[in-house]
Parts: sequence; structure tokens; C-alpha cells
Amino acid sequence: MSRRPTIRLRVALACAALVTVTGALVLAGMLYLTQNTIDRNSPQITLNTRTDSPAVLRAQTFALSVQNQQLVDETVSEVRTAGIIGLIILASGSLVAGWFIAGRMLRPATRLANEVEGISAANLDRRLMLEGPDDELKSIADAFDRMLERLDDAFERQRRFVADASHELRTPFATMRTQVDVALSIPDLSGPELRQVIAEISEVVDRGSDLVNAMLSLSRAEAVAGHKRTDLADLAAEVLTSTPGLASLEPETSLSETFVEGDPVLLDRLVSNLVRNAVAYNRTGGVLDIEVFPAGDRAVLIVRNDGPVLVESEVPMLFSRFHRHETAGEEAGFGLGLSVVEAITRAHEGTVVAHARPEGGLEVRFEMDLAPPADPA
Repeated sequence: MSRRPTIRLRVALACAALVTVTGALVLAGMLYLTQNTIDRNSPQITLNTRTDSPAVLRAQTFALSVQNQQLVDETVSEVRTAGIIGLIILASGSLVAGWFIAGRMLRPATRLANEVEGISAANLDRRLMLEGPDDELKSIADAFDRMLERLDDAFERQRRFVADASHELRTPFATMRTQVDVALSIPDLSGPELRQVIAEISEVVDRGSDLVNAMLSLSRAEAVAGHKRTDLADLAAEVLTSTPGLASLEPETSLSETFVEGDPVLLDRLVSNLVRNAVAYNRTGGVLDIEVFPAGDRAVLIVRNDGPVLVESEVPMLFSRFHRHETAGEEAGFGLGLSVVEAITRAHEGTVVAHARPEGGLEVRFEMDLAPPADPA
């Protein structure tokens, strides 16, 4: 299998070929002009008119013509030889110059290759950060840095998922192990007692399965699968019709048509998590306010609820993974709801801010860019 020459050699050969062809054309033109100039400016043959012999005149004419032609041929030959020698020197010089110039131009590419060789899964936080003019090589380096950033983010999500799964699944596995050990330690375990143990293990398995699904939702929330024109008001209305526990509350809504560009599945999960969180941490007969409206070039979703009085300094911790407020019951989930909301917001380049209400409960405000106007059909 033949090996292609390096880019450096190809650039040098291209420079030498260009100079050689150009020089050859210039040399051919010079020889042509030289020949024409000599022909036009050749000296007139002066004959000896003192003799009347035609033979002598013809001999003199022939001799002078031969002499003149020899002079022209020698001149053109000398010019041709000098031109060819100069062309060879010029081609060789251009090849050498092209080699060094190409090497200097490709030096950043060699440095980039060396930097890339040192990047692995263990140090994806490294960046090339190529400095210099905004040329093709810098464009390639910047694109590679952006790719590294996406890879680093993906690997970081995977590491967090594995760490969270190993940490959070330890408790249900330990619980199941304890229940099995207790059941095995009783030799005369009755049928109803065995069924009770199995039911308890089944409940722990279901909760562990819900936990895994919640963590998978968090992991998927950090990557937008596709963008589609979506009405936040429609999503909020659909979530309200499918959220359990609203019968004991006093929901109030103000839903204005507000279109955004995003992943409709993730945006539905964002609205659902905010509403379900507001229901889970509410009180009987409490208020649940949901507003959706455009504000300038931004789409706004606000969810308010009644509930326990929170200290404002505690609010940022609610977005931490697996953080559950001390007043939360078992039905409140795993403490991933607002973490998923924050991840979806970040994936859509939006903002989400929460504030504690003085009368109790929370107000969460989500914003993202409005979708451009729809094309008329």
C-alpha cells in the first residue's frame, strides 16, 4: 500500500512546480522576443562593390549570412543555456523555500496534534486554547475545544450518574438484605409472614426502581434531543389535568399563549416537576398559582404554592441532588425534582430562580427565549 507524501512535501512540490512552470513560460517568452529582436536589428550586409565579379559578390553574401546566422544562434543558445540554468536554480530554491515555509505554516498543526495526543478520558478538562490569527487552524482548534467541552460534559454526567446510583441504591439493597436475613433466620416462618416479607421487599424494589428512573430522568434532562415549537401554556394545562392531589388545593391559573423552541418532552417534564413539587410540599386547602406569559423576548412560567415557611438561604439547596426538605414526607420523592428542572433549564439556555414566600411556600420563576414568529402557511 503506497503512502501519500506529507502535506509539507506536497506544499513544497506545489510551490516548486508553480515556480518552474512560470519560469519556463517566462524563459520561452524571452527566447521568442530575443529571436525577433535579433532578426529585426541584424546588421546590413555591406558588399565590396569594387569588384564586378558576380561570383565574388555571391561568395561574400553567403559568407556574411553564415557569419550573421552563427552569431544569432550563439546568442540564442547562450540565453537559452543561462535561462535553463537559472530555471533549475530557481526551481531548487523554490522547493527548499517551500519546504521551510510549509514547515513554519504547519508548525501549529503539529503542536495541535501533540496536544491532542495527550488528551484522554482522564483529562477532558484540557483545552487547546490556540492563540494567533483567526485562520483555518484556529477555527479547527476552537471547534475541537467545543467538542471536548461536550465530551467532558457527557463524561461528567455519566460519572455523576454512577456515583449517585451507587450511593442511593445502597440503602434499598441493604434494606432488602436485612429483610431476607430476618426471614431466613426464622425456621418456622408462616405463610402470611412470608407474604408480608415478600410484600415489603417488593415495596423496596419498587422504590429502588423509581429512584433509578428519577436518576435517568436527571441524566437525560441535561441533553436536548431536538427542538420543536411548543406552547408552554398548553403544557401547563395538560400537566394540571394529569397531576394528582389537586382536589385538596385551590389552583389558580393564568395561561397566555407562549411559544418557545425546545424539546417538548423535557419541557413537559420541567412543568410537571414544578407543579408536582408545588403539590407535594403544599398544605390542605393551600394555594397553587400557575402563570405563563410572554415578557419582551422571554417566555415566563411562574409556579407558587403554600407550604412550610422557608429561610431564603435554604432555597438554593433545594436544587441540589437528593436534597429533601425536613418537612417532606415519603410521598415527596427523592429530592431530584428541582435538580431535573435546573438541568432542563440549563440545556435550554434559560434561567430558573426560586424565592421563599413570607407566608410560606415557594415561588419558582422559569424563563427562556421566545420562539421566533411562525412562518405564515
